[in-house]
Amino acid sequence: MTNDTMRDKMAGIISNNAGYHIDGREDKIADAIIAALPDHVRWAAEQWHMEVANRPLINIHRRTLDDTWRKVIKHHGGDDVFLCGPKHDDLVEAKP
Repeated sequence: MTNDTMRDKMAGIISNNAGYHIDGREDKIADAIIAALPDHVRWAAEQWHMEVANRPLINIHRRTLDDTWRKVIKHHGGDDVFLCGPKHDDLVEAKP
């Protein structure tokens, strides 16, 4: 089953970066991209969204979980930044 958070994030990326109007089909395109991912990559990205995405940056476990799930995604050939967004350290560094 597709993780709604991951689908919503991907639909936003598609909408913001498409460079042309796609008539509100972002959700369908995101679903197609997610469905095309290998099972291991999709599962790891869903786990990242469940375990990491909503943790505050100050949470002591967030960085370790972020690094771990990103390694799993990369190991199976996925693009962790596309699927999960900026890395924990990048977010901390950019925080004002």
